[in-house]
Amino acid sequence: MIESKDFSRYSFFKKLRITLRTLPAEKAFYVGLALSVALLCSIILFMSYLRGKTELVPSFNSTVSIGTIDTIQYTIPLYASNDTERMVSGLLFAGLKKKNIDGTYSYDLANEITISEDGLSYHITLKSVSFSNGAPITADDIIYTYELLASPLVKAVDRVKFEGLAFEKTDDTTFSIILKKPFTEIDEILSIGILSKAEFENEKLDALNVSPKAVRTVTSGPYEISKVLSNTNAITSLNLKSNPYYEIRPYNKQLSITTYPDFDTLTAAYKVKDIDVLLDNNEIAEDILSAANSGKKYVYSLPRITALYLNANKKTEFTKKENRSIIYYAIDRERLISQNLGDSAVASYDLLPASPYMNPHNEDTSTSIFGINGTGTPFMNGTSSVTVVLTVLDNERQLKVANSIRNTLSELGMTVSVEQYNQTDLMQKIRNRDFEMLLYTVEVDSVSDLYAFWHASQRNAPGLNITSYASTALDNTLDKLRDATNTNAQNMSLEAFKKEFYIEYPYIPLYTQNKSILTQNDTHLILPTSIQNAKDIVGAATSWYKQTERVWSATENENLIRKLYNLLY
Repeated sequence: MIESKDFSRYSFFKKLRITLRTLPAEKAFYVGLALSVALLCSIILFMSYLRGKTELVPSFNSTVSIGTIDTIQYTIPLYASNDTERMVSGLLFAGLKKKNIDGTYSYDLANEITISEDGLSYHITLKSVSFSNGAPITADDIIYTYELLASPLVKAVDRVKFEGLAFEKTDDTTFSIILKKPFTEIDEILSIGILSKAEFENEKLDALNVSPKAVRTVTSGPYEISKVLSNTNAITSLNLKSNPYYEIRPYNKQLSITTYPDFDTLTAAYKVKDIDVLLDNNEIAEDILSAANSGKKYVYSLPRITALYLNANKKTEFTKKENRSIIYYAIDRERLISQNLGDSAVASYDLLPASPYMNPHNEDTSTSIFGINGTGTPFMNGTSSVTVVLTVLDNERQLKVANSIRNTLSELGMTVSVEQYNQTDLMQKIRNRDFEMLLYTVEVDSVSDLYAFWHASQRNAPGLNITSYASTALDNTLDKLRDATNTNAQNMSLEAFKKEFYIEYPYIPLYTQNKSILTQNDTHLILPTSIQNAKDIVGAATSWYKQTERVWSATENENLIRKLYNLLY
């Protein structure tokens, strides 16, 4: 037996061990069990307390993989044309302003923008910001980027929007943009991504599209390129990492973007979770989600029209308004959509996407160029029926639509053959105006884009008037539409433009199609409520995340955390 005076000197844990040793085995078991339960309960209560005092927040260490079937040839804003190229450009290059998820604009590289009373001068002060190589972004870089966009040698995709701008530089961080007339869509121009003058000033402008820097250069946005894989035609894979010099550090420290040869391969990669995000190329998403047994779907539509473009320079029969008119009315858009696109598209009858049907002149189209009611003598060109080649992208859905159109026009007496091309070859044929009838989708970001698509001055590449349609009356209306200084003037010119359309039918609008983005359940995207341009999709990409972590509620201040992370980074 241990004397009490010696026992009292022992520590609590030694006393406990001695007591347990001296207890009978049965009592020792129950005492040990009780202590174990008490310890477990204490741990659970402590963890519950901690959980109540902490918040689950996005981690800054996520890596997200994106899959697409779009062809990627360029990453810079000068040449970004398809959806994926525009999204990549938006991730890599920041503008003076940025578009928020609610459709409003806020400052990005700009610190302050002051507008003159007459709306012709924008006085801009830059933030203290840098490119991804640490070089400061100056007024010279901004001005040089805008000059590249407007240069006829560069042949930028949106060149027409940037023509006629003038600049006055005060110092490296202060300058002005001078307009000839007030422009209702100036915010969109101010959001174009900025390039480094030092990177491009020694490049040949007329060969900029084949320069390696059209793919990889220093960036001004939230990401920079860390790795590029390509084949002879285009980029197959891009690895992006967060730009340490951008004002806001993205939660996802890395993004990988992979192009797949076809939609089946892309969906297979999503189903086995090789990719976190699937950029759906106008396909129906429910079957994919069901097969993958997981995921979320974001549905959106872009302001674009899939239409038939009739090239009168290649097929003289298309010079006649009556011929274009009968093709317009011959195609049953609702039937075309139900047979080939399900509920993923909306019929278009106008120059603008998803526009309602209207026929203000109530024209009698029963006398067809293909015969009375389409049942008489086939349309003749001299002594032979007309044969037309319909050019289309080698996309399964586009091919199905093209075949339906071929069948409809064949019933009316035309002999139509369908030729399909990959994205690169198709774009070359469009630039060269080397087609007779083209099934193609164009994006109309704003009414001012109609100038680029239909004004006679845009008939030659890189202009977007791909059918080379010319009309003096239409040109006058387009001039007024482009120069409109307020919404009322713009709407009046737009109505005049529509009336001209229903007299001349310069092309055959068919439908506007919904698109969807699929994500795995653990991948969280914040998308805009209204998407006018594919670049808008990545407007909140700095807030996308995949992984989460817990932090003390008292320290949960997103702005503070981002600043601390930036300092540590």
